[in-house]
Amino acid sequence: MQGREKTHVQKKISDFFNVSKLSPPTADVRAPKSVKRKQKNTQVQNSEQRLLANELKCKIEKKTNEDVKCLAVNKTKNLKQFEKVQFERSVPKVISKNMDNFNFSNYVSSLNNDTNVKRNATTSLSTTPPKKVKQDVESNEEINCKQHETSELEFEGPDVITSIKEEPNDDVGNNETTSDTGNENDDIVCVSEYIDSMQKNEDYKNRLMKTEKCDEALEFKSEFVDKFQTLLYDSSKKSYLQKIMLYVIEHFYLYNLLYNGEIQLLHVFFSLPDDYQFFCYKLFTRQSKWQNILKFLNDIKMPQDKTTCYMITTLSEKGIVTTDYTTENFYTLLDLLTVEDLKTMHKDFKIKHMKRMTKNQLIWSILNYCKSQTTLTSDQSSILREKIGPCIQLTHGFHTVLFRLHLLYSFTNKDLNSTFKLQQFMDKINNADIILPSYTVHAEKIFDKESFAMYSSAWEYYQDYEKYSEKKKSKVEILLEIGKLVYSNFQEIVKTEARNNFLDRFNSGYIYIALLSRFCSDFPKEHDIILPILKSLLDQNKYCHHKRGNWYGQIATIYTKHFIDIDKAAQYLLEGLNCTYINDIQIEDLWIKANALIKRKKNRASEALCTRLAQLLPSKSPKIPSIQIFGTAVSNFGPGHKAIYSYETEDATVVGSVEEFTINHYASQGYRAIHCEGSLMVTIYIILFWDIIYEINVPQTFVSEIQTLPLDFFTPDFYTNRKSAIDKRLQDIAENWTFNQLTEFMYEHLKLHSNHYTGLCSLEILSNTEIIFDAMVCLGRKALSMICGRLAISFKEHRSGMPDLFVWTRDTGKCKFVEVKGHGDRIASNQSVWMKYLLNLGIDVEVCHVNSKGTKRANPMTPDN
Repeated sequence: MQGREKTHVQKKISDFFNVSKLSPPTADVRAPKSVKRKQKNTQVQNSEQRLLANELKCKIEKKTNEDVKCLAVNKTKNLKQFEKVQFERSVPKVISKNMDNFNFSNYVSSLNNDTNVKRNATTSLSTTPPKKVKQDVESNEEINCKQHETSELEFEGPDVITSIKEEPNDDVGNNETTSDTGNENDDIVCVSEYIDSMQKNEDYKNRLMKTEKCDEALEFKSEFVDKFQTLLYDSSKKSYLQKIMLYVIEHFYLYNLLYNGEIQLLHVFFSLPDDYQFFCYKLFTRQSKWQNILKFLNDIKMPQDKTTCYMITTLSEKGIVTTDYTTENFYTLLDLLTVEDLKTMHKDFKIKHMKRMTKNQLIWSILNYCKSQTTLTSDQSSILREKIGPCIQLTHGFHTVLFRLHLLYSFTNKDLNSTFKLQQFMDKINNADIILPSYTVHAEKIFDKESFAMYSSAWEYYQDYEKYSEKKKSKVEILLEIGKLVYSNFQEIVKTEARNNFLDRFNSGYIYIALLSRFCSDFPKEHDIILPILKSLLDQNKYCHHKRGNWYGQIATIYTKHFIDIDKAAQYLLEGLNCTYINDIQIEDLWIKANALIKRKKNRASEALCTRLAQLLPSKSPKIPSIQIFGTAVSNFGPGHKAIYSYETEDATVVGSVEEFTINHYASQGYRAIHCEGSLMVTIYIILFWDIIYEINVPQTFVSEIQTLPLDFFTPDFYTNRKSAIDKRLQDIAENWTFNQLTEFMYEHLKLHSNHYTGLCSLEILSNTEIIFDAMVCLGRKALSMICGRLAISFKEHRSGMPDLFVWTRDTGKCKFVEVKGHGDRIASNQSVWMKYLLNLGIDVEVCHVNSKGTKRANPMTPDN
């Protein structure tokens, strides 16, 4: 027994040393013949293994040498040949079986088949509509951080980003629902989808932060700068993403905000051929959902050939795209199909359906059928896969990396909040279609790594809210869920440190508060939801002080119309009118509400409250003149749509908007008129104050080369930071300069800056500068100075609300502002404030009510009547 045990121990040691390529130590131990035969066979097998290992090693070395040689040759000439060699080495089995009779459709179908072999496709596709996902999400498991070594010659993407790739969510779609109505279930699934996608992004960011803590000691960011520059500067015609990446690299304070894992993944991406990058960029610009591969390739005009197959395989291996949708919610997949495909599925599954069913109804008919089936048969499963087809999308991790990269480039310009707008903007700059103002850039730090991570998360929520707001009727549940999700973390939001200056808008807390404020404005009838939110917004005193007047007004309206608690409403109006942060437009709105409360005959507030409110109301308000004209309405599309009128000109009968009809009316009286809605005065203000806006050095106001305005322009800090220069210019316009000096100053600035893009100046007015000089003559220097001063002190509040038309005559030098109102339109608070302000300056103002012939008299002229 002892000899046999020693023999078995010797065998294990022998196996170990064979693997280690060392000779095992000998031992003088006798063994039975059967054991000797086994040892002999093992030795033969081990020798064969060593031969195979040596052979494989030679092949690998030979392959590496060949690859290095290929890479050393000119990339542009040998790229296709190199890709062909690589493709033939790692081509999927479905292709390599018959290269001559290659079929792209078979390849993309194999993507699903390979996945379904790993996961049982008949059960992994979630056919049960899920319930609403809970807001409370469990914390992520701890991730072991490992240091990754990189080679100068090869950079293996999957190995490097293993620790930050997202894990499949096996819980999606496994819940049940009791509702059978398609519309309700549609909203529930959309909400579930949205929460799941946002949670995946949060999980990804959490992993990045954990790997960053482990990798901070490596300090390899500077090393990667050289690698990126080598990759990107070699490209003769740089792509859109390459230009953004170069910009971030050249501004190291921005580059340093990226996590190490993100830098590694971006290096993998930019090491790929240009057509690979183009493919991924097009995926990024689409909605973040699955794309049918065949249809997507047709849309972007890429060939369906072997090279494309290899591209998809490579991108998938490197963790950039995914083709595995087996864990995806079944509703999401059915939503990718056309109505005709869904109807065909009804026939294949033998599901009864009505002829005029909407897409959502067809989807839910299939889902309800699948819900009644415990398992899908292999035929039914193949029908589903065939109809859905092979799909692809960017991984959540890589999509988040590109989103953060875009944000680093464009955070200074809020108007460039989408990839399409940003690319369009960059193309116009490259083609010299627009010229940005010249100013001195100071590369100053706006974020640290943690604050930028929080800001990017907040901005992602805000962008999603804007995107779904465009389809508010069909996405109400998602918008409500976003508002609830943000409010559920309110206490964490208000803990963030405020900067108490114009840089507050780059805090995550500011973005979340602004989102909640907009949410309350968009859903005024959801009283039970928005009332606690509005009260919480008032309780915090860090962010969005300029919105406090609106919050007081909204709470007062809820207590007045919904809860019929007039005393509570009056108390909030009193607090609002005594608040130091509210502006004149908000005061006007609160005055209107307070006046309505005082005049109530039923359910009045207490006499003490009414008396206090009456003391805060203005004693006398100027009456705004008005006229009424009638026209023939060609069409009226109902609420939310303006009527179209027909009218006679010198040449013919034409149709136009209510503003065009009114311009024709004033033209018949000898006036000239332009429909500008304040753009005329904004353009004059920007040109007259150009040097103050762009040439005065204020710290942290110009930090990027793509800014069109200083960062403090829309805040009260703009006036505070330049008070002496602005006050002097206003005095020069009103008193110090002669009119000839003023017009000469305007002429010189127009000549220098009229071709620069600010996003505020009207191109129509700049192309016809006679209008500017006519307006200056008619208004006079003092009135012009007062209007410019109002814009300089608070541009954000006063840029809107000016009357629709500027009407003037050159002969008499007279002018007036005209607010045009169609039938049923009322004057808004900001419009009322502007018209009263202009009247106080001695400028003529009137409201022109346009009604169709035969209609009743227009609505009251002012909102407080």
